[in-house]
Amino acid sequence: MQILKNLNLVLKFAIELVMLGAFAYAGWIIPQQLAWKIIVPLVLLTVVILLWGRVAAPKSPTRLPFAKRVAFGLAMFMLAAVALYVAGQPVLALVYAGIVLLCETGTIVWRQ
Repeated sequence: MQILKNLNLVLKFAIELVMLGAFAYAGWIIPQQLAWKIIVPLVLLTVVILLWGRVAAPKSPTRLPFAKRVAFGLAMFMLAAVALYVAGQPVLALVYAGIVLLCETGTIVWRQ
């Protein structure tokens, strides 16, 4: 069982990285002008990293309680899936959303 718990933690870290990549990709693909292709991904990543670090990071002094943290994480991950969909990657968005649901189920079951 401990192996599955550890795998879920690794998977959770991986989907966090994919979340950042999804927002950056969508921010790059959606705007038409080059200046916006640079500014939008940087702003999106900055906002997401600051929010995540403030309320969801393990060592954050203002970390949310477990239930709210799970809800926040699920919302952020699903927004990343929507960003992938809007950026023209519907299959990738669906696969990512499915993996997120699997991982978050493990997070709830094992209170990680």
